[in-house]
Amino acid sequence: MVRAVGAVDRPGSALRIAIDAEPVGSDIGTAADYTALQVFGPTALPLFRDEAAPVVPNLTSAKQARVVPLGALGFEVADGGCAITVWLDDHIFSDGRRVSVTDYARGFARRLVDSTAPWRVFLRDLVGYEPGAGGNAKGLADVPGLVVHRDRLTFRLRRPNYRWPQVLCCPAFSPEHPSDLRRTAGAYHVANVSAAEVRLSANPDARAHLPDLTFLLIPDRYVGVNRYERGLLDVTCDTMFPYEWVDRYRGRDDFQTPPSAIAAVLRVHNFRHPLLADPDARRALAQAIDRSLLSSCLGGFARPLTSIAEAPLLGGQDRRLHQTSAFAACTVSTKPSDACQLPARAGPKCERPNLRLAYHDFYPNETIATALARQLALLVGKVELVREPYTSARSAADLRLELMYSPFLDPLSHLVTEAHCRSFIREREMWRAYIATVHAYQGEPDATKRAPLLERASRLLAQHAHVIALLRMPRFFLRRMLSRPDASTMAI
Repeated sequence: MVRAVGAVDRPGSALRIAIDAEPVGSDIGTAADYTALQVFGPTALPLFRDEAAPVVPNLTSAKQARVVPLGALGFEVADGGCAITVWLDDHIFSDGRRVSVTDYARGFARRLVDSTAPWRVFLRDLVGYEPGAGGNAKGLADVPGLVVHRDRLTFRLRRPNYRWPQVLCCPAFSPEHPSDLRRTAGAYHVANVSAAEVRLSANPDARAHLPDLTFLLIPDRYVGVNRYERGLLDVTCDTMFPYEWVDRYRGRDDFQTPPSAIAAVLRVHNFRHPLLADPDARRALAQAIDRSLLSSCLGGFARPLTSIAEAPLLGGQDRRLHQTSAFAACTVSTKPSDACQLPARAGPKCERPNLRLAYHDFYPNETIATALARQLALLVGKVELVREPYTSARSAADLRLELMYSPFLDPLSHLVTEAHCRSFIREREMWRAYIATVHAYQGEPDATKRAPLLERASRLLAQHAHVIALLRMPRFFLRRMLSRPDASTMAI
């Protein structure tokens, strides 16, 4: 067995953490990707944090709602799920100013009216919020769904939403300082940002002896591990570990395999393509892709996914996927008949239509995209691979391989996100049925009754097939053991 590198014991030094890309966003409120959530997450103080525990029917306490109070003391659901009141705990900003209810309300209001805030889509159930009016509101008075009391904050919703406490786990929904956005209420604040690194320093209200955090941009997976072994890094990137080295490090105390909510998906971007314009052809394409072959190019560590609604609920790396009836309609198939029917569905004038397949430019997307292109070439003809920067929201290609990440552990995250796909909205009857199902899901307090609603939502997504679930991506990284007990409690 390979020996683990020794513990960190450098008084006053920072914990050095590798990231594979520059974070998209400048703070936790504008964090728009997984890296940004990882970098700015320690500065956040959302009202709750996720707890991976079974959901029980009666959502009247934080424990039962699968959330644990963080900035809050607790919450109460009233008015049939249309009013959620949250009591706040005592916290301070990094400058010593006490966090007030108004500070939380200000943060929510900013997310609602800021068109660059990526997670504001989850707040659209608030009374008074008008989609398309982002950027016009000027203060809290423009958001009547946020009711500020002395020691509590009440969210008034247009419709019942018993999953609202889960939404409040999103790190972006943190308190906002009245005069300086750099002042945060989480365990850390941003001390320095440069092209090569982001440095966070511990806030005075955080637990004692927390080390500074320095996030270093290291886009090469081998360089990151080598620097760790040489003592130049304390934590390697959790999305960029060389899969061919997993067996070498398995069993070491510093080798970490935490749960993952990252999903690799294939998203349609060109609905005018002769093949992709047909929902039947998109469904056949989804059925014909062999996920096991895609996983094999990653050492078999990625798990096949049958629905995007499944991704946020997954457990540890070795746990098998829950192939329950909720996802029976999305079962992966690789029948030869599916492949044979694809060219015909594109029309007589385009028997073997070419496809442009894009992917974001970081590991292991190119590996997955190359394996996927081989499969698609056998199904539809020539496939052109297009490498795109990870900051690009739109694609000029026909399909794009993308990584999806949920800011909180509930299928509602992906369900709500996909409800705003323009091509889906144009399918009026199907889209209305989907929206009604999502609303019923979030308005159902009984977990056992939510299962068939999730099943129906998954079926409708699979029927439209504008986004095709492929793999649940693993998280592997090396983390040096910390000699200071208080620091070792920090989540990386």
